[in-house]
Amino acid sequence: METYKTETAVVRPIPREENSSYTDCMIMPVIKLDFNGAIISSNRPGIVFLGKLRSLSSGSSLSDVLHNFPDILTPHCSTDISVSLEKFVYHFSVVSFDEAGYVGLYGYQIRRSISVTGYGYAK
Repeated sequence: METYKTETAVVRPIPREENSSYTDCMIMPVIKLDFNGAIISSNRPGIVFLGKLRSLSSGSSLSDVLHNFPDILTPHCSTDISVSLEKFVYHFSVVSFDEAGYVGLYGYQIRRSISVTGYGYAK
């Protein structure tokens, strides 16, 4: 099994089982939502992302993400969004599949958040 090194972590792909789908083997979150915002399906990294989103003490949830990006649930949507979660920023491509009745959120990058508090220009 290959190991991939990223900026923030060493990532090992999830072993593919005989009957698993392609998205189950991806190392980035994949989440499918209907046009009402209900979760249709998710791969394992997507489940971890959604679990972290629910467990935040700030009360953040998927509905907060949808509130901040209301256009992602509209037909013909094709855009990118970034979601800050804990110490990371998750980047997703959002693609609407109108005929199939869902919106796909496809993670393509996870970066460590960098706080710039306390930095400024010298006087």
